[in-house]
Amino acid sequence: MKIARGEGVAAINMRRVAKELGVSARLLYRHVEDKAEMVALLADEVTCIAMPDVSGCTWEEKLRVVVSSSPQVYSQFPGISAAILSQSLKPLHWPHALRLRTAIPGSDDR
Repeated sequence: MKIARGEGVAAINMRRVAKELGVSARLLYRHVEDKAEMVALLADEVTCIAMPDVSGCTWEEKLRVVVSSSPQVYSQFPGISAAILSQSLKPLHWPHALRLRTAIPGSDDR
């Protein structure tokens, strides 16, 4: 999270994170498969931070609250919103989802 917050998601790689943690990259691979999984885990943590309390809200209020609070958190982690969008579209194979996925920086479809 420190690297992503300071330099953006693009600066994350296995060696860099391992060095930051003071371990070997080989040890890091015992916990995550690759950079994509590491970014997905980061996205999940950032989503947790961005998620406001929406208990007791109608679905419209929930949507409004989430949409208004997310940019404040996502802006602290450059590139994370693109990573989250890319991950959410990954299982979709429809032409428009594929087109959007390939247009997102950092997408694996290039």
